[in-house]
This record gives sequence, C-alpha cells and structure tokens, in this order.
Amino acid sequence: MSSRYDIEARISTLRHQLAAAERELAQMEVINPDRLFSKDEMETMALTFETRAHYKSNWKKAIKGDLVKNVANILGECYYYLIDDDSGLDRTAVKAQTGELGSRKWQLFVLKVIHYLKQQGSFIRDEKSWNFDTFEDTAGGEDEVTQDAAYYLIKNPEWQPTV
Repeated sequence: MSSRYDIEARISTLRHQLAAAERELAQMEVINPDRLFSKDEMETMALTFETRAHYKSNWKKAIKGDLVKNVANILGECYYYLIDDDSGLDRTAVKAQTGELGSRKWQLFVLKVIHYLKQQGSFIRDEKSWNFDTFEDTAGGEDEVTQDAAYYLIKNPEWQPTV
C-alpha cells in the first residue's frame, strides 16, 4: 500500500505532466489554428454539453455511440441544401457560419448544432431513464430536426448556449 506522501507526489507529477501537455496543445493551436480536431477531441468537447452529474454517464454513452459522427453526417447531407438558393439562406451567411464542408470551422459548427439540439431536448429518447438518442436511425425525423437546427443557427448567428 502506498503512503500518503507517495500518492501526493504522484498527484503532483501528474499535475505537472498535465500542465506541460496543455501548454504543448496551446502551442499547437498557435502554430496551426486550422488543424482539424480529432474524433476524440470532438467527442470530448461534446461531452461538456451535459453539466448535470446525474445524466453525464448516459450522455457519455450517447457520445461514444457515435452521436457526433451521426449529426456530422446528417449535416453533411444537408449542406448543399443550405447553400442552395432555394433554401432561403444567403450563401455567404451560410459559409460564414459553417466554413467549408470538413473544415475546422465546419467541425465547430457541428458542435454548435449538437449543443443547440442538446439544449432543445432533441436527444432525449426516454425521459424516465434519460437515455439519449444518437441520431443513428433517422426514421423519427432526426435529419429534419438537425437541418432545422442548422438553418436556425445560420439565421441566428448570435445564439449562445444557456449556462
């Protein structure tokens, strides 16, 4: 069994390693601000959208169940509609919000849509157990809901999540 001193020393070492990794990551962002986020980074950012301790494990299960990928795929499918003149949106406004398909700005837009949908309650599958839908099966209209969310966010770029 480790002594209290050994555990405190290990914690101190881990804190220093974490600080060094955070500095390295910050430096990477300065050097390459257009670097695409990895799948793990996207999922980690999406995990922060659930702040209530009781629901975090179910939200994490949904995120690990490809919620981010599924929403990104739906948005990718409706991207060309959003930039089409028939959408009623200004193409310049769309590009200002979304960036190019697959870009870092696009990834941030995907996260913004997920955050918006989360706050709207769109991922709730079962209110009693608070299981979250991953939008894998769009038979329930999840693609329309996602497209409507994207449309709303493009029309309302000032939208910010509530705390």
